[in-house]
Order: sequence, then C-alpha cells, then structure tokens
Amino acid sequence: HPLEQKGLNRIWIGRYHEYAYPVTPRKQSTHVGIGNLPVFKIISNTSNFEQMYGQAPSIIFQGGPEWLLWPPQLGLFLQIGISARNGHGYLVNYNIPSEEQYSLLIVPMSMQISWRLDWSTRQWIVPIFTTGIGYLGLTEFRDDGTRIRLAGAFYQQLNAGLGMSLMRLSPQVLAKLKKEYNLVDFWIYLGVTQSKSFKSSIDFDGLTYSMSLILDH
Repeated sequence: HPLEQKGLNRIWIGRYHEYAYPVTPRKQSTHVGIGNLPVFKIISNTSNFEQMYGQAPSIIFQGGPEWLLWPPQLGLFLQIGISARNGHGYLVNYNIPSEEQYSLLIVPMSMQISWRLDWSTRQWIVPIFTTGIGYLGLTEFRDDGTRIRLAGAFYQQLNAGLGMSLMRLSPQVLAKLKKEYNLVDFWIYLGVTQSKSFKSSIDFDGLTYSMSLILDH
C-alpha cells in the first residue's frame, strides 16, 4: 500500500485507517487525582479532633509533577493536596458542642521517589510504587474572632498500586492523543498509601486510598 511507509498498519473498510505509532519514552508525567485522608487523632488540653470535626474521613484532591531520574522506571514525584473540613467548638465541662463554627484547611506536601515496573513498551498494566517524606499543614479558622491557628507535622509514606494504560489498549486512542496533545501515555491509577506521622500529638497514621490520572509527556 502506498501509505505503508508512513506507518499504515491496517485498513478497516468504511471506518478508518489504523497506523502503527511507536511508543515514545516518557520524559515527565503529571498526576491529578482524588483520595481520602484518615481520621485525625489530634489531642489538645480541652478536646480532640473527633469531638470538633467528626469521625468521617476527609476527601482530598491531589496531584503534582514527576520527572524521570533513571529512564524508564525511576522518577522524582512532588505532590501537593488540599482538603477541608467544617466543625464546631466543644464545651468540655458540659460535654456538648458549642455554637462556634470552625473550618480546617489541610494541605499535605511530599517529595517521593517513584518506581514504575514498566518492562515492556506494550505493557498495559503496570505496578507503581512511591515512597518519601512530607509535611502536612493545618490551618484552622473560627467565626468567634479567635486568631487563625497553624499546626503541622512531618510524615513518611509508602504507596503501591496499579496503573492501566488507556493508550496501549487502543491504537486509535494512542494515535489521537499523541497527535493532538503530544502525550506519550495516559494512565488510570488505583493506589493504597500507608502514612506514619512523626508527631504524636498530630496522629494521622493509617491506610488511605486514591484514584489518579497520570499523563506521560
């Protein structure tokens, strides 16, 4: 066929021409995702986190860039997230909530080493591991005129999960995204994270779960 030299691989009659595009090595990636935070165990002299903000886990939006250190597996991943909770004051002497309304802004920031077990250029499910250290910042706002309160803790974390490549599953998607958006690959990632706080008074140890989109450039 005259278009064979341009990569034409197959012709679907009445539908489309399928071209064979080579898988280009990635140089960096962008992560965007959603997950949950464990219930905090923050103990003060008068009350605790659960009395003020409840026991339900927090939803967090997170993401960041990843640069390749040692192609194609080893990378440096910088992640930042944001989450918020609403709560109320607590009258310890009467063991009941008070009328003051509180808002808590949670911002975790971390630097991680990522390891992607990508041993084949046509592999469509890839195990991904990350580990590193971070800082979780807490900012509390109150409606009773009390000054803004700041707190935080350093932590370590280990994450493991699986990424599924949408581009490698479909040559048509690969051709379209590569041509229009200059993407090398496009992943859906499901992961589990174990976190450990270095500060006993701000305890958020435990397992969390996340789902992310990873765009390889």
